Amino acid sequence: MPYFLARLAVLVILTVVLVVVNVPLLLALLIGFAAAGLATWPIGRMQRRAAARSRAAGSRVAGSQAADAQRKAPGP
Repeated sequence: MPYFLARLAVLVILTVVLVVVNVPLLLALLIGFAAAGLATWPIGRMQRRAAARSRAAGSRVAGSQAADAQRKAPGP
């Protein structure tokens, strides 16, 4: 599940629960945004780290492929 969907799900569920127990809508939204941010922060951090690792691995692969191509190219 993508990070933004997890955050949205927490926001919607918590806001609905707060409205059902008679918390004013604006206050319920504010509490929902804060709680969703805190609850899903570790997920976002893991996704950012995974993306950084993927970018780093991709640049290493591209660099090694370029070096291989230079080695295979016929000399002058």
